[in-house]
Amino acid sequence: MSQNSLRFGPFTLELQRLCLRGSSGEKELRPKTFEVLRSLAEHPSRVVSKEELIAAVWPHVIVTDDSVIRCVGEARRAINDGGQTIIRTVPRRGYLFQAEVSTVSKTADYLDQVAGRGLAHAPESAELASSVGPSIVVLPLANLAGDTQDDYLSDGITEDIITELARFSELRVIARHSSFHYKGTTTDAD
Repeated sequence: MSQNSLRFGPFTLELQRLCLRGSSGEKELRPKTFEVLRSLAEHPSRVVSKEELIAAVWPHVIVTDDSVIRCVGEARRAINDGGQTIIRTVPRRGYLFQAEVSTVSKTADYLDQVAGRGLAHAPESAELASSVGPSIVVLPLANLAGDTQDDYLSDGITEDIITELARFSELRVIARHSSFHYKGTTTDAD
């Protein structure tokens, strides 16, 4: 499955739209700053040297370290990282992206957006379905016993089903995080 977004903390790097989204909406980034942030996020928990960044963002172009430093500074401002808790400078070695990064497919990102707006406002999804191939979402099983202390059992069974279906490479299985937005809701299948 190709990745369409990289998520870390409250931020999402949308790789097809080339933009950064945060809890307060879309953040403006210069193209080179976006690419520096992308390169760092694609290599979390690993020191990325300035030379690697230059080769990834400015191939076949001669630039100084100042270009990298400027883009890293702009990226830090965009993600409110003044204390270098996400992008840490490792003196004389490069930069370390310290946030946990998850990749998100177009389908999972779509489900998150629909969950945030409610199903009544979901756009037509024919284009989405044709662009990502066969997908399946396992909606959370309902605990019909009535005792909320037993919810762990229905949640666990749902997670096990998701895990087992994910073993089939021909299926695109929507992650638990996305499908559990629907827990406790009822929707009409029509």
